[in-house]
Amino acid sequence: MLNTNRNVNEETNTRYYIMDESSQFVHADSIKKIGEEYTYTSYPRPERAYPSMDAAQKALDNLKLHNKCGNLNHVFTIKSEPITKPTCFVIKDQNNRFVDANCIFLLPNDDSKQLEWWLTSFSTEINSILRYPTKEYAQIVLEKLNKLKDIAGFTDAKFHIEEFTKCSNTPAKMSIQTILVPKGKKMAHRQLYRETVREFIY
Repeated sequence: MLNTNRNVNEETNTRYYIMDESSQFVHADSIKKIGEEYTYTSYPRPERAYPSMDAAQKALDNLKLHNKCGNLNHVFTIKSEPITKPTCFVIKDQNNRFVDANCIFLLPNDDSKQLEWWLTSFSTEINSILRYPTKEYAQIVLEKLNKLKDIAGFTDAKFHIEEFTKCSNTPAKMSIQTILVPKGKKMAHRQLYRETVREFIY
């Protein structure tokens, strides 16, 4: 059972979640600004677990900021849960890089303003953000990714689940692949690749 007490042991035998006022699970990216609108996504089961109260608090601060900017009026709470097994699960691509539920998405191109499909992957698990507490949760995300990759046209992408124990504090190197989607036309299979290094706010 989840515990709302902030004084729980913050060693590796405890994981942290964020829940909203409807007892739905959320994470740092649950509120996104797309164009001029803010979108909100919550889940009946957790998609992300945080390794410490500090990491969960950073995610909560990010949520509160977007919640205020979007006038969404949601209420969030950090909750903790003992870890009965020292392992978790991650999803990787064909290049052994980490991906998660939000790694395939649509955004307008900065120059042309046309919508593009983006596929992101990471060289590290960035402080457990891409880690799932059970294989069941990871499987749900994997099924979503496989559907999205077909829609987006990322035919070369191959995702799989791995059991995982390592946690890294190294900033992740992010690889971005995009496919241009001209307005009113079928998807053009022109692929662009970009490499950048990012510091992440959980």
